[in-house]
Amino acid sequence: MKKTGYEFNHFPAGLAAGTILTISFFWVLDASVGSVVQENLVQFCTIGATLLAAGVAYGGILHQIKHQALIAETIRIGELEAERAVLPLALSRVCEISIRGMQDIVGHAKVADPLARVDMVLETTHIESIKATIRVSNAEVSARLQAILRGYQVALASVDWEDLTQPLSVAPNEQNPDSYTRISLCYRWALLYSLAESLFDFARGGELDLTEAFPNVRMFSAARFAGIHPPQYTDFEGFFKRAIERDRMRTIPTFFLRQ
Repeated sequence: MKKTGYEFNHFPAGLAAGTILTISFFWVLDASVGSVVQENLVQFCTIGATLLAAGVAYGGILHQIKHQALIAETIRIGELEAERAVLPLALSRVCEISIRGMQDIVGHAKVADPLARVDMVLETTHIESIKATIRVSNAEVSARLQAILRGYQVALASVDWEDLTQPLSVAPNEQNPDSYTRISLCYRWALLYSLAESLFDFARGGELDLTEAFPNVRMFSAARFAGIHPPQYTDFEGFFKRAIERDRMRTIPTFFLRQ
């Protein structure tokens, strides 16, 4: 910033000095240049003054643009810090809801009950907190926060399904398409949990580490916590991915599924 400011602020002086040096150089090389300058001194002075005024105006405009951009960035950072202070509450609520969604799928809770489902609805203040942070965050963080809202809506809608009658302990196969659907839904809840958890460091003032945004171990730990244990499924990743392919529910953004 300092280097750029130096270049812009000294542009008029540099332009004037360069013009004078150029004329002086040719004057020394050719005496006839001196007579031309003397004959057209007024015109040269007018041109020089015009160029100098244009340079000053140009520098002033650039300085004003930089000043306005600096003010806007300062305001954005201030708003971002304010939203970061309340964002962890919304993210922790998303994690809690995700665990309840996975527990419902494995039969450890009855979230599909209308009364229980009310406890899985994000409060308006939580949703507004996420939306406000989206408005003042950079593109990467905004995209992931938007995915949380979309993923939450998709996953929450799944608890209304009444045709999921097969127990999750039954291994998925061609005769059990329902189990594929259950695992697919569980995968979505686990991804939602992982996404919210990965944003906690950012919400607390840290930088978002994109390389650690979707670690499998975090997602699978959430699934185990919900009651899906290795004795039932030893290859979580394989079952989850096959379930996504089998039930053809392509409602979550592509980057939301990347590993």
